[in-house]
Amino acid sequence: MKLPKEINLEITKGEIVVNSGHEDCEFKAKRIHIDLTSKYAGCMSLGNTPEGYPQLFLFAQEETLNVDLTRKDKSTIITLKDYKDWLILDCWTGRYTLTVILKEPE
Repeated sequence: MKLPKEINLEITKGEIVVNSGHEDCEFKAKRIHIDLTSKYAGCMSLGNTPEGYPQLFLFAQEETLNVDLTRKDKSTIITLKDYKDWLILDCWTGRYTLTVILKEPE
C-alpha cells in the first residue's frame, strides 16, 4: 500500500489551528485530508487565488474547541500550493480533519 503524500500548505494563521495535510488517491480528482488541532471548525472555499491556487477559509463556530484565542474572530486561510489551477469541488470538517475534494485542471 502506498503511503499518503504530505502536501505543501501555506497557512495564514487565524483562530483555527492547523497541523498538516495529506493526499490519499491519484485520479483526476483528489481527496485531501488536513489535520487540525482545532475540533469542529467551519470551512468554506471562495475559489482560487489570483495566481490560481485553491484557497480555503476556516472559522470557529459555537461548538469549535482548541482555538487560538490570541487570534479570536480571524479566519484561518489555507492555500494549497501543490495544486495550481485545480478547483475545489467540496470541503467539510469532521472532528479534527478538514477534507477537500479537488478537480484536476483540464
